[in-house]
Amino acid sequence: MSLHPVASHAESLPTLDVLGTVTRILLDGKQTHGAFSLVELIVPPGGGIPAHVHHREEETFHLIEGELDITCGHHSVQLRSGDTYFAPRGIPHAIRADGAAPARLLVTITPAGFERFFREADELAARGECSPENVMTVLRDRYDCTFLPSPVPA
Repeated sequence: MSLHPVASHAESLPTLDVLGTVTRILLDGKQTHGAFSLVELIVPPGGGIPAHVHHREEETFHLIEGELDITCGHHSVQLRSGDTYFAPRGIPHAIRADGAAPARLLVTITPAGFERFFREADELAARGECSPENVMTVLRDRYDCTFLPSPVPA
């Protein structure tokens, strides 16, 4: 199977609720033959994603709007609009939207596959089953990703 051009039209994409973060999958693994996925996140002020470790994927965060604090391993960095950050697999990382406005960012996940988690979390939320315990179980069992019991150590 060969790659072919793909257009993703924002107005036709579903908006997912992933633990309070607005999420849209712009490109998934089916469209890129597993090479990567591209996801848009809109993180509310003070919100974020707790410390977790991907064992299969790298993530690249590109901040479109707002301010974002990223902690990866023993490093912490503040991103402003236009900044980009690469988080390698196997290193604990967390993000938090700083400032009074939401942080809007694009996340490239390499290789693809983890984007399915966002759909699954949205389905859990629609059924009223999106507890932190359920989400952590899904992440661990299906996506080889684990949340840490406490913030990323400094």
